[in-house]
Amino acid sequence: MTTDMCTWEAGIARLDITPPLWLTMAGFAGRDNYHVAGDVHDPLYVTALVLGTGAERVAIVSCDLLALEAEDTCRMREEIGAKTGISPQNVLIHTVHVHSGPLTSNLRTAGKRDTAYEAVLMRKIVSAVVLAEQRRRPVRLTLGWSSAPLGINRRERVGERIVLGDNPEGPVDHRIAALGIWPLETEERVKPLAVFYWVAVHPVMFGPTCLSYGRDYLGFATDRLEQAYPGMIGAALVGPCGNVNPRNFSSKTCGFAPAARMGEMLAGAVLAALAGAREIPAAAGLKAATHKVAVPLQPLRRADICKTQQSRVEYIRSHAKSAEEAQQQLVKDLLLMWADEALAALDGKIAGQPAESLTAELQIIVVGDLAIIGMPFEVFVEYQKDAEACSPLTDTLVVGCANGDFGYIPTKEAIAEGGYEVASAYINYGKLQPYSVEAPAVVRRGLQQLCRSVM
Repeated sequence: MTTDMCTWEAGIARLDITPPLWLTMAGFAGRDNYHVAGDVHDPLYVTALVLGTGAERVAIVSCDLLALEAEDTCRMREEIGAKTGISPQNVLIHTVHVHSGPLTSNLRTAGKRDTAYEAVLMRKIVSAVVLAEQRRRPVRLTLGWSSAPLGINRRERVGERIVLGDNPEGPVDHRIAALGIWPLETEERVKPLAVFYWVAVHPVMFGPTCLSYGRDYLGFATDRLEQAYPGMIGAALVGPCGNVNPRNFSSKTCGFAPAARMGEMLAGAVLAALAGAREIPAAAGLKAATHKVAVPLQPLRRADICKTQQSRVEYIRSHAKSAEEAQQQLVKDLLLMWADEALAALDGKIAGQPAESLTAELQIIVVGDLAIIGMPFEVFVEYQKDAEACSPLTDTLVVGCANGDFGYIPTKEAIAEGGYEVASAYINYGKLQPYSVEAPAVVRRGLQQLCRSVM
């Protein structure tokens, strides 16, 4: 397929990736690890957007999942390249980090990944890109901004500790962005073919007791947009929300109804962004680049691990109602799982562990004068400003959980403060070591080098 260098082409495809019931659910460290899905609230999807101008093409993929392993996304990007000719470095596979989907990554949990489902899932993700590539047509692209007070910084200080709560003074990004894909035909210009909207708030409103598959507040927002524009396809890109939760979020205030209200507010903001959007010029074309960074890790210390292990065992035994209950808790306790693995690593029983660093791939996709930066972490909101500061483009969107998810990447200040994202989340993520205090600076330098590569 050939195209004028100054004309955008786009193809969109969406496939249902809702799994069968009884798979382990992902998200919420406090959720019972043996809990499996027993219902479907709304379908999960993979939505692929392929953009082209001249000979260059890029693919942006939104998956209604918590996370994917980097090695799995690498294989899919390679397969997409083989089937479409799109360079793997031009393919961004993003999970929206919804907490009401199946386990599809190596979280440390008593549940297991379902290999049969994942084999089909990965074929569907690849298929969505192939279909989008086949459906390319001339389009206009627009980008608009609005805002909605949906999120709040969740790192609350209580005495000397940082807990998951509400921090009204903490950083948050209330902006909403909408990337509109519009037909060129005059009679159809009033209705977009697709909208990829950007929001930086954790998709957790269904809550930790929810055992139904669903897209959380994002699903309500997307459905509302598609009602406003029948026949259009909507999809989410979730920005840096590692330290941002929905406002008024708690175990008592979450659920389907609050998620619906939040989705309605988000949809209204997206529609406002579409209404005030500017044209993205095709003359600037498409670019893509990746940059790998070695993110430093803290060392493992045997004495600290043994102390943690002993105190955890004592705590469980002292709080259990019976010896039988204590034994059941000891078997499935995530902290004890980590301690056993950490000691095995120090004894040389786990290849390549412990490690000095973790290799992560940063990615930038340039669409005209818009930069979309993919980071394979749960990204703290502060990194959005960092990316905007070093980006050479008019507008910049950071997307987390891109081409994998290596857990939370906090700021240097947050590492010094501690708290869930720093001190224990890496254990839930199946990692042995947390990031060192130098890690944020390494990632920021990586962002600067990435942006320079497309100047």
